[in-house]
Amino acid sequence: MKTMKKHFKKILAVTIAVIIMLAMAVTVAAQESPAEENQPDGEMAAMSEQAPEAEEQAGETPVVAEPPADPSPSAAAPEAPEAPEPSETPEKPEPSETPEKPEPSETPEPAPSADGTAAPEPSAPAESAPPQEEQAEAEPAAQPEQAEQPAAPAQPDETEALAPAGGEEKETPSYDAPAIFLTDIVAKGNNDTLALTEEQLAEIEKDLPENLSPYRREIVLKAYSLVGKVHYFWGGKSTASGWDIRWGNDAIVGSAGSSQTGTVRSYGLDCSGYVLWCMLNAEEAFASQQELAFDQNGIVNQTGYGTAGQWAHSYEITWEEAQPGDIVFYKNPQDAGINHVGILVGTDEEEGTLVAHCSSSKNSVVISPLEGSGFRYVRRLAYMDERETMQNQQEKAEIKVSTAPNGLPLMLTEEQAYEGAVLNGWAVN
Repeated sequence: MKTMKKHFKKILAVTIAVIIMLAMAVTVAAQESPAEENQPDGEMAAMSEQAPEAEEQAGETPVVAEPPADPSPSAAAPEAPEAPEPSETPEKPEPSETPEKPEPSETPEPAPSADGTAAPEPSAPAESAPPQEEQAEAEPAAQPEQAEQPAAPAQPDETEALAPAGGEEKETPSYDAPAIFLTDIVAKGNNDTLALTEEQLAEIEKDLPENLSPYRREIVLKAYSLVGKVHYFWGGKSTASGWDIRWGNDAIVGSAGSSQTGTVRSYGLDCSGYVLWCMLNAEEAFASQQELAFDQNGIVNQTGYGTAGQWAHSYEITWEEAQPGDIVFYKNPQDAGINHVGILVGTDEEEGTLVAHCSSSKNSVVISPLEGSGFRYVRRLAYMDERETMQNQQEKAEIKVSTAPNGLPLMLTEEQAYEGAVLNGWAVN
């Protein structure tokens, strides 16, 4: 009997120790249940391993179905050291590592646990956090795209396509000439290439105002004569009368300041070179019609080289005052970036203004609608006022007829004098 009592006491002590341990574990689990739901797979696995350890320390004793008598503290005290497992419970504050829980925002998909089952899903606050962070990151990403859109309807292909990337000006080689031709120059066209057909002239005349001066009309015709026939070439200029035999020959772009610098392209004109050629050839045609001396250097200096020079040799006018033959710009030369210039050449069937310009993106001379093209400033070359005034005076001089007070012309032919004398009854020898 004594042996059975001792054995029973041992079983009772172990059972009490297990009950105490389970009670403490339940208490801790109840206090930390929110944190346990968010614990990583490693911590959940550690908790799952505590139960087998407790069973091993229980000596694989049978589970007592009936609750034991109320144990007194004095009876349980001697056997308490046999249950050191609760000492591991303070290690449960490992949830202090929970601040690292935002990691699920980077990997929203739950990782599988060691036993192959899916890890518990994070709590509702943890699920709602990642979308907020993604939206916060998506909004700043969308702002730069809006910032890249220009406030004006400027075409980025005419300015950004020519602008060198950061540091490219330092990397591109320097040249002594705007164009270095790779082979001997061979004529790719002639003045007949510039000739406009009767159908083309009829279409052009249809788009021009009836009261347009002959000088401005000549500028428009010269602008149309190069459409689709000359390529874009950064730094390309020409003072040739008619077709320039260099056009169409391959050459290295020698002018600095563009992404095209150092590349091989078919020689042609840039935007300001196109305007210069049109004004120069229109002036030559006008001088020939009026039997005036043609001053090539004078018209070049009065038109200007480059967009900045042409801006300086022109003055601002309103869009209501603008006429075919006036020039338009993307921006003020004081503004940063590459500028672009073109020539007004009339209107289309819907009364929309048309602009002729040498386009880098189209690699040719083109006619574009003013609306949406990026041209915001309209100006007039100062020397054109003098040309139009000169022409108006000449036209008035041709129309004016000198007459005598009686209405008869001051200068009479012999026949007019004889007829007049006979009608007046004068004696005629």
